[in-house]
Amino acid sequence: MNLEERVKLLREEILKEAELERRKLWDEFEKRKEDDWEKSRLKAEKEAIKMLEEVQIKAKDLVSKEVANAMFNARRIILEERDAILQEALERAKEEIFKIVEKRSEYRERLKRLLEECVEYLGGSFHVAVNPNDMELIRDLISEMKLNLTVQPDYKIIGGLKAWEGKRAIDNTLEGRWERKKREIQMEVLKELFE
Repeated sequence: MNLEERVKLLREEILKEAELERRKLWDEFEKRKEDDWEKSRLKAEKEAIKMLEEVQIKAKDLVSKEVANAMFNARRIILEERDAILQEALERAKEEIFKIVEKRSEYRERLKRLLEECVEYLGGSFHVAVNPNDMELIRDLISEMKLNLTVQPDYKIIGGLKAWEGKRAIDNTLEGRWERKKREIQMEVLKELFE
């Protein structure tokens, strides 16, 4: 049953009650004296008006609640759809970023820049962890850059590297950098998608 039908039924029900009340009062009118009759008629009219006002208030409240619920549900659906689109866009962007590991010449240059950042922060002697598939590549870069680093494999790393010396550490893995940049990327994607 839709909102209009519910309001119509509610109104009819109240009008029926008002009509019954009016009839009841009308019977009382006829039993009383002529001057009481006028007072009773006015009372019945006031009661009917009051009941109609109550019906209107109830109908407005019902309409307001239904509209508010519909607006809330519409906003929720829009937000869910936006989030789904955003998550799909982020997943595609992440896949593209992680594809660099497969492009060895580009990846070598990226890994070299990540290693240089570590050297800037930690100096020339520190420990490095990389994906086992990158062991040979990182050793070549270390040799080329004439660094004295300890290298170890880390199966959790997809690409990039982790570096540390004492309490100082840098997470320059692709996944670590992705997590740090993800919020910025989200804002850019939202701006592109929804402006």
